[in-house]
Amino acid sequence: MTQYRVCDKWLYLSAIKDLFNNEIVAYHMSLRNDNDLVLQTFLKAFEKHKDVTGLIVHSD
Repeated sequence: MTQYRVCDKWLYLSAIKDLFNNEIVAYHMSLRNDNDLVLQTFLKAFEKHKDVTGLIVHSD
C-alpha cells in the first residue's frame, strides 16, 4: 500500500508484484484505504492470471 497526497486529499495505491520478473501483476487506486481496495486488487490479479498455484502474498 502506498499513499500519495494530491492537492488536499490522499490517494491510495495497492499493487501486486511478481517477484520473479518484477512485473506489476495488478493494481488498484482509491480515495479510501480499506479492505475493498485490497480485494479489488486481488480480483484484478485473478482475472489476469487464472492459475495462482504457489502464490505467496506478503504484506508489511
